Amino acid sequence: MPGHRSHPRQKGLYCIPGRDWHPVGRGATTPDTSEAPIKRRMVQAACEIVLLADSTKCGDEKFARFASISEVSKLITDNSIPSSEVIALDGAGVEVIRN
Repeated sequence: MPGHRSHPRQKGLYCIPGRDWHPVGRGATTPDTSEAPIKRRMVQAACEIVLLADSTKCGDEKFARFASISEVSKLITDNSIPSSEVIALDGAGVEVIRN
């Protein structure tokens, strides 16, 4: 197709302020149902998903899921994440980076 370029899949880094995630539940969720389809498409287009979220977002599931935990390769969070959540994430194959 003229003018069409094929782009390699990119890593997806999601900053999710005010967004929530649950390692053994529904994954990464948002209370805003209008955001979920857009974020879902971004997840599908990425070759690697890295979530950036503070520990207060852990365990609080919202209405609209945009990524399952099996799609996430890394979580960057703070040192206050409960050890039980780190164990659950590790068991799901997610690398937890505490900063």
